[in-house]
Amino acid sequence: MTATAKRLGQLAAGMFFPLLLLLQVRDGAHLSSFQQTRRNAKLAGSDSNSTKNDTVAKKRHENAITLYCIVPFIWSPQYLSSYHAIKATWGKRCDFLKFFVDPVIGDADIGHYNLSLDSDVRAAGEKNNANLTVPDDVIVLHDMHRPWHTCEGESNCRNIWEKLWRSILWIGTNGEGSIADYYVKVDSDTYLFPENMRHYVQERNWSSSDAHYFGHKLYHTDRTKQAPIVSGVAVFLSGGAIRKLGTLFSQFKPNNTTELVYGCGDAYIGGEELITAICLKYELSVDAEHTLDSDGNELISIGPIDETLLWRRAQGSRMKMVWYWKKKPDLNEKGEEMHLCCGELPIAFHGYKDPRWMYKIDHEIYSEEFGSGGTGDWKQLQYKNANTTLTYLHRVRTAMKELELIT
Repeated sequence: MTATAKRLGQLAAGMFFPLLLLLQVRDGAHLSSFQQTRRNAKLAGSDSNSTKNDTVAKKRHENAITLYCIVPFIWSPQYLSSYHAIKATWGKRCDFLKFFVDPVIGDADIGHYNLSLDSDVRAAGEKNNANLTVPDDVIVLHDMHRPWHTCEGESNCRNIWEKLWRSILWIGTNGEGSIADYYVKVDSDTYLFPENMRHYVQERNWSSSDAHYFGHKLYHTDRTKQAPIVSGVAVFLSGGAIRKLGTLFSQFKPNNTTELVYGCGDAYIGGEELITAICLKYELSVDAEHTLDSDGNELISIGPIDETLLWRRAQGSRMKMVWYWKKKPDLNEKGEEMHLCCGELPIAFHGYKDPRWMYKIDHEIYSEEFGSGGTGDWKQLQYKNANTTLTYLHRVRTAMKELELIT
């Protein structure tokens, strides 16, 4: 390990606990079954209004900015309801949507199968189980060498960093690094607004050929010689940045140790934010850019929207959120408090382990397009601070309609 990498590791050591605090999301104790959520997706997708408005949206964005959505995923029955919810809601508004998975699929009940082994591929096929069938929009990263299913209880089991860099490498080596203007790595429990992202980029008149790395910047990690990072909730990269990263990642050598390495390379680590930022900053000279509206308010909510709407600096110590506000500027040029959640054209909300929330939020924003959909079990969900949340979502829907981002 280089001296620089060691210094980065020391500086970063304190960041993971506050990040874990952020991930106190709704885990969906009352998740609907895989079959029921799949039925919701099918019925929602067949809604006539949805078909009509999808056609309008496609025509409107025909010559607009294109977005490639990258979802790191695990192909296991317990997560498949999220796959179908994403496909039925925000995922259909991406120009390209792909889920990148480990080669090992299944679970303890139906068995684990390594799709990099011919014998396991045959055995999975013989099971005749729909949960072991990988669709065309799911990319198996056969070179991943860290199993997710044998290290229960360890935070590094997610191996999101290895999955992310191998996903970007796959995109580059398979000729998909130039098919979109922008790319986003988005968590499977994030709700994304592709239309608002396109508007955000258009407003800034950026060129996708330049290298841009943007999202919700975490200021508490801004220290000397440490790369500023973007929260992994939704990490946006321009086509120029994705191609440079693909070239860089093609030079990586596998690191077979379990030592935590905070340099730009393969590493045994759960989250991806820190090393992504290190590679971009110190190898490609690309800094993190913060997605804010014209008043300096957040456009990416790193928690459930009905909670983050109420986050305030004065409550920071009581809410154990001091790290969240640390180093964020207090006031904008008008003398108003900034970095509040959220602007009227949000780009992402995070924290929905229960995929039924995807349907609910989609219905609030795209009621004409999405319809009631499915069996309606998502209708039972209740927002915290319902009046505040519904008022805000109404403003979002109105703002999007005024700009003709939705019909």
